Amino acid sequence: DGGDGGPSREAEAANNHTAVVERFATISPFSEPGVTVGRRATGSLVTRRADPHSHAELDDEFDLIADDDDNDNDGPPPRPLALSIGSLPPDRPDADHPITTDESDAVCLARVRSMQNKDKKKASEVAEVKDAVKQSTALSGGDANSNAVTTKKMYFYRTPMVRNELSDKFAIFAGPSSESLGRDIAHLLGLHLNAMDVGQFADGETSCHIRESVRGKEVYIINSTTSVNALMELLLVISTLRRASAKRIIAVIPYYGYSRQDRRVMGVREPIAAADVAKMLEEVGVDRVMCMDLHNDSLRGFFSPRTPVEHLLPGPVAAAYFHEEFCSLDEANESPYPPITVVAAHEGQVARATEFRKVLQKLSGEDIPMAFISKSRQHGHQKEYEPVLVGDVKGRKCIIVDDIVNTGTTLRNSIGQLKENGAESVYAWATHGVFGSPNNDAPEKLQATPGLDYLLISNSVSINR
Repeated sequence: DGGDGGPSREAEAANNHTAVVERFATISPFSEPGVTVGRRATGSLVTRRADPHSHAELDDEFDLIADDDDNDNDGPPPRPLALSIGSLPPDRPDADHPITTDESDAVCLARVRSMQNKDKKKASEVAEVKDAVKQSTALSGGDANSNAVTTKKMYFYRTPMVRNELSDKFAIFAGPSSESLGRDIAHLLGLHLNAMDVGQFADGETSCHIRESVRGKEVYIINSTTSVNALMELLLVISTLRRASAKRIIAVIPYYGYSRQDRRVMGVREPIAAADVAKMLEEVGVDRVMCMDLHNDSLRGFFSPRTPVEHLLPGPVAAAYFHEEFCSLDEANESPYPPITVVAAHEGQVARATEFRKVLQKLSGEDIPMAFISKSRQHGHQKEYEPVLVGDVKGRKCIIVDDIVNTGTTLRNSIGQLKENGAESVYAWATHGVFGSPNNDAPEKLQATPGLDYLLISNSVSINR
C-alpha cells in the first residue's frame, strides 16, 4: 500500500511492465513461441516465457534471462538483460545499469574468451580446407563433390559458389558445340545448365527452343563457332533470347570461328569474314562477347564500342602444367631442371610464345631462351613452304606454342625442323584443337609423328572421337 490508499510502488511497476511488454512483443527480433519480449520505459530489454527450459539455446545465444520459476504470465516481472552480468541496486529495482562484481566480471570475460576461441577454431578449419585444396593432385572436371580446379600441384581456381539470391537473376546455356565445357563451367559455379533444345528440321534448317523463362535475366550462352552450323545455332539462340526479353545477353565463344580471315590479301577479292561474324552477332542483339585466345587480338576492333569484348588467355595455365611435368621428371631422375627452349610455331606466334615463356621462367626460376620457325610464303594461299629455324635448340627440350591445330601440317613441319637441328625432345601446346570434321585425320597423323612426346590442347572445342 502506498500509504494514501493507492497502489504500491511495486504493483504500479508491474502494471507498467505488462503494458510495455504487450506493446513491443510483436516487433521484437527475438520473438519466439512461448516467449514474450519487450522493453521497459527506461529502455532495458525484458523477457517472459511460458517454459524456461524450451528455449535454452536462445538464452545462450542472446543472453536472454527469464523467470526462475515455471510460472506463466502470473509470475513476477522478468529481469532485465543487465542481470546477466551484474546485480541491480537494492534501492532501485527498475534501474538500467547493474552494479558489477568481480564474479560477474569473471563470467563476462569467460564468455568473451569462449567466443574468441570459437572464432579461432573456425578460422583454423577454413585454413585446413584451403591447404587441402591447394595440395589437391586431381584435375576436377566432373566430380560433383569438388569445387576446385588445379593442375597437379598449382592452385588456379576455387569457385565462390553463386549465392542463392543471385542464381535466379541469370541463366547459363550451352550450345551443342560446347555442351561439355558448359557443364564444367556450371559445375564450378555450383549450378546446373539451363535447358534448351537445338537441332535441325527435316530439311536441314536449324531449330532452337528455350525451355525456361529468361525474362529480365542476365543470360550467358556458351558456344564455339567451329562450323557454319555452330555459327547459325549461336545466332539463332541469341535472337531467341532477345525476343524472350532477356535483360542482357553475353556470348561466351571459346573458339571464334573465321578468326583467321581477319584481313584481305592484296590483289585478292575476298571477305573479311571475322568482321562479318562480329556484325552478325551485334545485329541479332548480343550485349557482350567473351573469347579465348583469339587468332589476332585486333579482332576485338571489329565490334562496335557498345559491345565490349573480353579476351581470355590460357597460356599461364599451360605453362604451369609443363612446369609441373618437368619438375616431376627432375624428382624421378634426381637431376636439375632440364634445359628448355620455347619455340613459336611461326612469326605470328612470337607474342604468344613470349608470354608463355615469361610465366615458365617465373615458375622455374631458370633463364629460358626462345626460338621461332619462319614459314615465309610468296602469297597467302600458297600451301607449300620451307620452314627455317631461328634459334639454338641442340640438346634441349622444346615446347612449340601455337593457337590452333587443324590439319597439323605446320606442327609436323616444326617438329621435323627441330629434330633436324638436334632437339632432345619436342612437346607442343595449342589452345584450340579444331578436329571436328569427319574427314580430318590430323589426330591420327600427329599420333604417328616421330619425335613428338605429346600435344597439349584445351577443351575450347569438343572432340567427339
